[in-house]
Formats: sequence, C-alpha cells, structure tokens
Amino acid sequence: MSGWTLVSIFMFTTVLCGYAQVLPGDSVNSRKSLFAQTPKVSKAPRDAQKGPAYAAPMGGGVLGGEMVNVTVPCSDPSQVRCKFGRHETAGFCIDHDKAKCQAPMTLESGWLPFAVSVDGVHTYNTSGEFFVAPHGQSVARVNLRNLDDWYSENPLKQLKLTVEWKPREMTWTDRIQIDIGLWGYQEEADRSVIQFIANIALNLPKEDGQYSFYPHHLVVQRPTAKFTQGFIRISASNALGKTSHEYPHLWSEMIPLAWYFHKQWRQDFGDDYAGQFCRDWYYSDRALPEFISSLEPCPCTMEQAKADKGRFTLDVECDSDRVSACNFHKGAIHCVYGRVQPSTGAGQECCYDGANGRLLINNKWRGSPNRVHPYGAPTDWKSPKVPSLSNWLHDKMPWLLCCQWSDNCDYYSQYRLVSQDCGGYKNPGAAIIYGAAHVITFDKVQYTFPGLGDYILLQSDLPHFAINVQVRLQKLPNEHFGNTSSTFAKAVVMQEDGSDIVEIRANENKHEKYRHPNLPVFVNGQPGYFNQSWLKMQQFKGVWIHDIEYAPQRSNLVVRFLSGIAVEVHGRQGRLHVTAYVPPEIKNHTYGLFGKWNGIPKDDLTTTNGIEVSTTASTRSIYSDFARTWQVKDNSDTEEPESSFRANSDHKADVTQRILHGTPHMTHARSRRNVRSTRRRGQGLPLRLSDHRRP
Repeated sequence: MSGWTLVSIFMFTTVLCGYAQVLPGDSVNSRKSLFAQTPKVSKAPRDAQKGPAYAAPMGGGVLGGEMVNVTVPCSDPSQVRCKFGRHETAGFCIDHDKAKCQAPMTLESGWLPFAVSVDGVHTYNTSGEFFVAPHGQSVARVNLRNLDDWYSENPLKQLKLTVEWKPREMTWTDRIQIDIGLWGYQEEADRSVIQFIANIALNLPKEDGQYSFYPHHLVVQRPTAKFTQGFIRISASNALGKTSHEYPHLWSEMIPLAWYFHKQWRQDFGDDYAGQFCRDWYYSDRALPEFISSLEPCPCTMEQAKADKGRFTLDVECDSDRVSACNFHKGAIHCVYGRVQPSTGAGQECCYDGANGRLLINNKWRGSPNRVHPYGAPTDWKSPKVPSLSNWLHDKMPWLLCCQWSDNCDYYSQYRLVSQDCGGYKNPGAAIIYGAAHVITFDKVQYTFPGLGDYILLQSDLPHFAINVQVRLQKLPNEHFGNTSSTFAKAVVMQEDGSDIVEIRANENKHEKYRHPNLPVFVNGQPGYFNQSWLKMQQFKGVWIHDIEYAPQRSNLVVRFLSGIAVEVHGRQGRLHVTAYVPPEIKNHTYGLFGKWNGIPKDDLTTTNGIEVSTTASTRSIYSDFARTWQVKDNSDTEEPESSFRANSDHKADVTQRILHGTPHMTHARSRRNVRSTRRRGQGLPLRLSDHRRP
C-alpha cells in the first residue's frame, strides 16, 4: 500500500482487531461471537464472596502517596488496612462508614486488585480495582519551575530553583507544615532502589504554594549509593506528631541531580565527572544483551509515523498536536515510540523535524533505540522494567551524561544512536468499515453490504498474529422522513492470542453525543474508564487501549496488540467507524470482510471455503455469497451478555432480505403505522433500499 493511501485512510478514521482462530473452510455454525464470550456486566463485585471496594480516586502513580477514600464500616481507626495488589498500607477511619488509606509505592503499572480490611487481622472482605499509571504518564503534583535550570550540569552560584505545589492537594482543612525532600532512584541487580537523600527545606507553611532556594547554599549529604537521577517529594512535617500515612506525598517528575551533587562529583571524580560516568555506563551497557536488532525501523515521515497506529504511539513529551517542550529532542516537533518488544522490553524512538516532517537522523537530538521502553515490559515489573523510571536510568540519563554534559556522544552512539535512517521501513496495511456498512479492504476494494448481526472483519492463520476482530451491524434508526434500509457498525470486539477481550460500543445517549469520551469500553465484560489524563493509556493482558482526544466532538480509541496490529475506533453521532492496521509480516495471511492483503484486489472477496466472489458483483451477491460466510454464530442458545446487542436471528435474516430486495414505497403516515404494528407483534421494522426515496 502506498504511503499516501495509508495516510488518507488514517485521516479518514477508525479501526479494530481481535482473536479467535477461525480459518477459511470453517463452517458458519462452528464460529461463535466474541460478544458472547465476555462475562455479563453486573453491579455485583468481581468477587462474589466479597463486598465492593470503591476507591476514590480510582488510581495514582507508581510512586504512590495518594490518599484513597473508600466506603466501608469503620469503628476502630487502628484496624484499617488497605491492599493494593501485593502491597499493604495502614489506614484510618474518617467516620463510621468511610476510611482512608495512602497508596503505596508499587513500581508496577496497570490495574491492581484493591481490598480493604477493618478487623485488624487482615481479613479482606471488600474487593475492587485500583489503576497505577507509569510515572511519566501520571500528573506531576510538584511543579519544578524553569525545568531547564534543574537540568544544569554546572549550576552557577546565582542559580535559584523554585518548587511549586497546590496547597489543597496536601489537605483541605488542616493548617499543616510541609517538608521538601530529595529522593534518588537507582537499580541494583534485580531490584529498584528509591532512597531519601536530603531535606531541601523543613516546616514550611503548606499555604505558601512555592519555595525557592540556591543549590549553592545547600549542605550536600553523601548517600550510600551513586544517584544521578531522582525526584522532589513534598510531605507533611513530622513536627505535627502525625504519622506519615495520614497525609499524601506529592512527587515531581524525574530529574537529573547534577544541580545538587556537582560539587561532590567534582571532588571525587574531577571536572570531567560526566565523561567518566558516561564511560562507566558504556562498559556496563555493552555487557547486557543486544536488543537493537529486534526493533522495527522508523517511518520516514511524520505522516507515516502518525498513521502507523499498530507499531508506533506518540511521545506525550514531544507531540505536534499539543504544546510540548521536546526537552530531549530540540528541533523536533513530534516523536513516536515503537511498540514494546515482549522478549526484551526494548522499544524504538523516532523524531521528526519542523521544517518538512522528515526523520531526524544526523544530530544528537534525534530519536534513539531504548533498552527499556518508557511504558515498561508487558509482563515483568522488576528492574530494569519499571515503567518510565528504568527508561530514565538506562536511556535518558546516559544521553545527558554523554551527549549533553560531555563530549562523549560517540560512546552513546555505539549502543543507542546507531545508524537508522528508515531504510527497510514498510507501511502497514489498512482497511476500514465506515458509515452505512461501507468497506475498503487492505487491497483498496470498495463495497457495501447491508447485513445485520456479527461478522468477522479480520483474522489470520499465522500463530504470532492470532487476531480476531468482529463487528456488530445494526439497522440505522428511523429518520424523520421515514424508514431507512442502511445498517451501521454498532459495536466491535477484538482479541489476540489469549489477550483480554476488548469491546467498544457506539454511544446511544444523544445527550452525550458531544461529550468526550463517548465510546463505552468493556474489557472482559467490565466497563473501562478514560476520563482522566492519567487514564488515557491503559495496559491490560496483551493489549493497550489509548484514548486520543482530537476534539470535544470526536471520540477516538486505539487498541494495540503485542503483534503490532491495531484497531482504531472513531465514534460520532451514535455510529462507529473502524480501521485496522496490520504489519507487513501478516501479508498474504489476512481473512474476513477486510479481504486478503496480497496486492491482488480481485481475490479480496474470498469466502470461508476459498471461493472468490467478483469484486464487481451486485450488493445482493456480495452479501449472500461472500459476507454471510463470515457471519459468526448467533449464540441464541446462550444467555445474552449485557454487553452485546443481539436481535432475533430469524428476524435478522428476514430484514436482510428486505434490504436486498427492497420493499414497496409507502407514505410517511403509513410507515409510522407499520412501525407501531410491528412493535406490537414484537418484530423488527420493515426496511427499504437506501436509494429508494419517499414519494
């Protein structure tokens, strides 16, 4: 597929993917709908033996510190315990039916089981979930003014640094005092170390909201380990006699610590301490396993990078669609990260200039391969796979030491800035279903079929691309001028190789039509939430879901799988447009309504039995001879999941025939009478061909 064609489909919007190993030759009755495989959504708790535990807020960052409210019977403050995954923290009662706990430092991201105990013996009788966002994705609650000053390798004596915070994020009622502390991050063998280094200030009024200081005046404390990066943390002062878990901890983003340690480093290592640290990193990194050969090459242009939704996602710190600083990539206007490599946890990074949107390749500000992907590895929480933090230690900090603070960028280039000019990059395949069931296949064949029910959009017979994407088609609602014969995508569901099942529906609430986000999402039948900035990208088993805010009147969700397949779903006015992006490795191995991607358009309409239907066939023939073979089992013999939209199977077949053959014209008043009468009979609505007009 040519670059402009891919980009035009990308601009057109929407996509979708899934799983279920159904190959050509399988009978229709042997296939089952993924919609029916998701559990029924219920108001009951996930663990039927326990009551619900609703956390507010429902998530936080990997460093913890957030105060989490939960509704539970509470009588003895000393008996409250909260459990976040495998981490326990002490809590306390607010009143007789509310308790509060401080979120712990987890160093792992994603949804964790959440439970509360109030009996003092760790009997957890409530259960729920708590979302942990990577540090780079969560909102920093401590702001560091003039961030470039905090990156200084040799701060001047007159340099003044300023820390800012919102007083109400500490507490609404108490006039408490706060401490500002410096914490370091390091990794040792298979564990991560986050250690207190020194206090910057003590017993400050929290209402001040900011504090400025001169690093040159600080008395440097020598830590037990060498910390080159760390954080600023604000916490309640111990002078109040309060325990540390009764108030939140506020964390800054990760920063280099030369502004604090530069005197000590010069005394211990000389003026070229940055060069020595760089070379130390070089010899340490080259002893680790090679990872660059497993990464895909960068797209050549920014348009290609934005359109390749399956293999690349945006770098929120350098995004052309938003105001961002691109601190590590001066001169770039947009950067993207490649997908996480499951075997290594590594990932590609590609950056594009502002002049012509071409890939940056000839200077130190370009993108580079990352030994540790900023989002971490999908199955390993341990070092060096801590989301965001390990990327800083293994990839960003070495760049500062070698390329920014010393003239040793050649050391860094040997293992990061290797030759990568986009040679070998190939565009993904893209296919879409939009509007009134209009389809454009991977080989650009266009057709329309007004079917009803569940259909397979995309499957593959390759073991590493065990994808199944299904769409549910429904009749368009009656317009003010009478009945309509067209159908549209009402919902999509997808899975890959045993991943969690993701279902996305069109929004039926007309009052919510222009409110973002407006696409209900279900993961294994449970509703998903994307209404906070730190919830916009979420990781589940084998799949990421990214809520992309383009405009208040549009809703876009991108579902990415480990294989590099992505499905983008665009919702507007109660309808879905679905686009699938697939990597080149899957070529010649795609099946379903999106066709066989092999560069041969004439065989795109191939049935499950391998029979080719002409691409110039009539709408009736395309439906009956091709599309119906990809219809999945109705599952009418199973209990209907709340997350699906099933209609009676006999009625669906009848309505489809009406769509294909047409119905007699009728006046508007008569059509309304027929609507009332068919509803009384419990049947569907009579439909007409979309090109028929009201007389």
